[in-house]
Amino acid sequence: MMARILENLKDPEASASDCLQYLKQLHDIGAIREIFSVLINGGMKSRLNKTKRLNNASSVQDMNQVLFEFIKKFAKSSLLTSMLAWPTILLGEKTYRPVVGEDRHQIEKLKRSGMQLMSLTLDTDFTFRGEIYSQNCSVVNSKGDIVALTKGTRTFKVFKRSGESRILCETPREKPASEWYVTAMDIDAEDNLYIITRFRESDDHSWRLKLFIFDKNGNKKLNSALPFHQNSIDAVRMAINKDGKIAILNCDENILYIGDVCVELNSFKVDKIFSFRELPICNHALFSSFDGTIIVAGRETVYIYTENGRLQREIKKPAGYYRFDDSVAIDHVTKRILVKTNVSSGYSLLSFSETGELQDSVCLGTSEWIKYAELKSHPNGPVALVGETRIKLLQL
Repeated sequence: MMARILENLKDPEASASDCLQYLKQLHDIGAIREIFSVLINGGMKSRLNKTKRLNNASSVQDMNQVLFEFIKKFAKSSLLTSMLAWPTILLGEKTYRPVVGEDRHQIEKLKRSGMQLMSLTLDTDFTFRGEIYSQNCSVVNSKGDIVALTKGTRTFKVFKRSGESRILCETPREKPASEWYVTAMDIDAEDNLYIITRFRESDDHSWRLKLFIFDKNGNKKLNSALPFHQNSIDAVRMAINKDGKIAILNCDENILYIGDVCVELNSFKVDKIFSFRELPICNHALFSSFDGTIIVAGRETVYIYTENGRLQREIKKPAGYYRFDDSVAIDHVTKRILVKTNVSSGYSLLSFSETGELQDSVCLGTSEWIKYAELKSHPNGPVALVGETRIKLLQL
């Protein structure tokens, strides 16, 4: 495997693909399956050839670890795909996924057998050095850069993997206003930045909201009032689809507004209004890129609606996982719904099909920065895990 990597250093993607195929062939060998099955499940055979079995299993585990470290470092554009498609080892009705697996029972069994398992860590691609206001107020653009509200909330900056950063635009403010916040952000396929702000003149007034649009060079394109107020400081969520439709979720009342902007008239026109009052607290609203559906995420369930507001299906939280509301995004390349959550062994990434079936679940490790990190995706493909101080690009 190392030879394949060294032979093709100029094309790490090809090297990674070749080696993953090699691992799959290795994992499919009956003897390899039996080795791991005995180590994990025990049985009469576990009393025989312990040292030889452990050495062989450790060699396979080491190959997986070496390849994962190579992909993580040199093949960033394929990391997410590689993690979700990592070759498994069939153990009867169950499977074992080396390196990125999250089954705590399997991991503990292997450790007790004497195998040395390295903890998975997602090395970050770059850091913010304490410059951003919050990971909630950030997006990933088509180049894999992070656009975020800075501390002090005076500017939006573009942060690059090279460590460079630049001011994209000044933060729009409303005068006179006693209180003012940025409450939602999103980005479209052309890297236009969409920002929703909330403000009020005094404690006796309700919160008013405005939508702003800036192009990729920081030029203001739109400044329009939104058609609702809020009495509390509950969240607002926003999503833009490939046709330019904008979905705005008022979490104060669980009402979703869908409309278009008219730059010439400096206005936001509402086409449809849907009420989700029968649902528990909603934390995310997303447009899918594959069939025009709308995805609304709660703490225990992800709901998929048609563009006309009809509930198509529900994605229930699988047993053993904690709440869903950590982070939800769409991988526009694979047409998968991605959910970051956690289990007793650490943090996990779940991948669901467009019809709601759980396709894969992989371990994201136990690093503290991942706890509050959020998944961000771009219509053209990039997917990033954005924390308070650091970022991991999962796909470019």
